[in-house]
Amino acid sequence: MVEITLNSIVMIVKISVIIPVYNVELYLKDCLDSVLNQSFRDIEVILVNDGSTDGSIDILNNYAKNDSRVRVINQENKGVSAARNTGLDLSNGEYILFVDSDDMLIENSLEHLYKQSCEKDTEVLLGHAYRYFSNEEKVDFFYNKAELDKFEVADGKTLYSKLMERNLFPPLVYLFFCKKDFLCKNRIRFKEGIIHEDELWCVMVICQANKTTCAPFYTYLYRCRDGSIMNSNNYKYRIDSMKTVVNELCLIADNMTSIE
Repeated sequence: MVEITLNSIVMIVKISVIIPVYNVELYLKDCLDSVLNQSFRDIEVILVNDGSTDGSIDILNNYAKNDSRVRVINQENKGVSAARNTGLDLSNGEYILFVDSDDMLIENSLEHLYKQSCEKDTEVLLGHAYRYFSNEEKVDFFYNKAELDKFEVADGKTLYSKLMERNLFPPLVYLFFCKKDFLCKNRIRFKEGIIHEDELWCVMVICQANKTTCAPFYTYLYRCRDGSIMNSNNYKYRIDSMKTVVNELCLIADNMTSIE
């Protein structure tokens, strides 16, 4: 059951920022401040509370009371994929950006992403991320930004092939700035009940895009911390999820080959 608790008036905006939330009260304010303090103001922030049992919901409600751009959605715990799908279903933005609730946006990211996407007329624009540590150290993520900056606008399959050839493809949901119409038209949703869902969703997105490229700037701070889903020790769950992802990716590859 999904319950919309605050600021439920529908307003069309340029960007919908969708943030799934589950028991992250220690990091939530940093995340929300980084989004709401962006220079680009024509946004809605959809906070999907995925059955949190800590103080996260109180923080969400407080932000919603003080900022009309914030909407709080409550649902029983179903996992991050289901929370993202809920946010997407209820979004009203021209563009969609997913943010994880323990991470942060870099200053002016939304303005840069929106301007670049409009200028290049892209359906999908790929950003760049830093790993962010507890001592505030920032380290480039696992790929070479300078190499990515060389790519021009291309269809998604072409860009995906070039990125994969160079081991540069970023399967990270929060680096994908997408037109909502594109996601809806192609019925692109998150596979629920698994982790490693980024690896599957990102491939589905880029391979169906007609116009996509990489942004020449950093947009995101990925917080490295203990206790996150990706750092958990539930190996069986992770392995089962990876099997599902691999099977789905094989189906996508087979479909692409048959079309060609």
